[in-house]
Amino acid sequence: MSNATQLLKAWQHGDADSRDALMELLYQELRRKAAGILVGERIALQPTELVNEAYLRLVNVDRIDWQDRAHFLALAATIMRQVLLDTCRRARAGKRARTDVTLATDHLLADDGTDTDFEVLDTVLTELADADAELAQIVELKFFAGLTNTEIGALLNQSDSTIKRRWRTARAWLQSELKAAGAP
Repeated sequence: MSNATQLLKAWQHGDADSRDALMELLYQELRRKAAGILVGERIALQPTELVNEAYLRLVNVDRIDWQDRAHFLALAATIMRQVLLDTCRRARAGKRARTDVTLATDHLLADDGTDTDFEVLDTVLTELADADAELAQIVELKFFAGLTNTEIGALLNQSDSTIKRRWRTARAWLQSELKAAGAP
């Protein structure tokens, strides 16, 4: 059992010190992933703020049967996506509404390097989840949590080759849907 898994299990049993030690252990990894998502973005959110907000939401989640580090990062990915969406909505609803809340998706979609409107991306990911929840989960785990195919495979009880194949399918579907939605 890894150190992260041991800390998760201790946290699950009420040990707040383990929760804090876990966050200390995984904080830099989450922050690097957040920085990768937010690089060059026109969004009023710094990587540290994204990770801190996700952490605050994570510590308020009760009764989770934590499996391992990948399981924790999967939930962190979902929460980071929600924090980004909430931030985008607040930015657009403000007095001086900004409509240019975008994310660089070139590492996600291997596109031409143009940014993708985050709310459009979120809508397309939600549609993908309706069509195939596992494909959407693979995208979320890769993009928001930065998990490798091996880690995703372990989390979903599937082989590396299956995850690679499912990732190619998800990426092609996203590219097609984003193009159809008029996303740059």
